[in-house]
Amino acid sequence: MKNNILSIRESKGISQVELGEQANISRWYMNKIENNKVHLGLVLASRIAYVLECSVQEIFF
Repeated sequence: MKNNILSIRESKGISQVELGEQANISRWYMNKIENNKVHLGLVLASRIAYVLECSVQEIFF
């Protein structure tokens, strides 16, 4: 399922490294998530949403 993490992250001025560190994910894995190369589960989506100060729904829709 496609996600909107890249556009949300860029709109908030947060780097991939910063988002990854705050969500406890490597930059490499964060890149794979943003480019829809790996499945993004609900628990990880919740952690990312918390860091981005958005809802999980915003990430997926």
